[in-house]
Amino acid sequence: MKKVLPYLIFGLIATAFLYWKYRVAPSIDHQDIQVLIDGKPTSLNSQIQEGALINYYASWCGDCLKEMDALQQLHASGTIQVIGLTDDSPAKIEAIRKKFNLTFPCYQIPSELKDQGINVLPTTYIINADGETTKSFIGAQDWNSEEFMNNYPTWLSLQ
Repeated sequence: MKKVLPYLIFGLIATAFLYWKYRVAPSIDHQDIQVLIDGKPTSLNSQIQEGALINYYASWCGDCLKEMDALQQLHASGTIQVIGLTDDSPAKIEAIRKKFNLTFPCYQIPSELKDQGINVLPTTYIINADGETTKSFIGAQDWNSEEFMNNYPTWLSLQ
């Protein structure tokens, strides 16, 4: 038994690592999502211009907050439209916007994130101009990485 235990532990760790690294975000039809703008339900799709990076976050999520500066840099560069979605209260949304000097829109969704199928934060989607999801990410990402910068134009144009 003592000889098998290290292999068992290694197998469990490797499985957990591979699951975490290669898990897939839930399939969400972003065209059907409603966001609250000034307290009024509005179609998220009406806010997307030529495709967008949609980032689901929460004010209590450490990894979400770590991404905010990079997401703001992407938005400020005009590289890609960035939209934040959360089920946080308007006061918490405003506090995060102020803390990170965010200029990209952050919208409250009228239901809990888990009701949208979002169980891991942050979860991020690339949406093309037709409103279709072309790429998804679970967990914190390096939005300034060479891989992202080289691939996002392709992801925005996939049909």
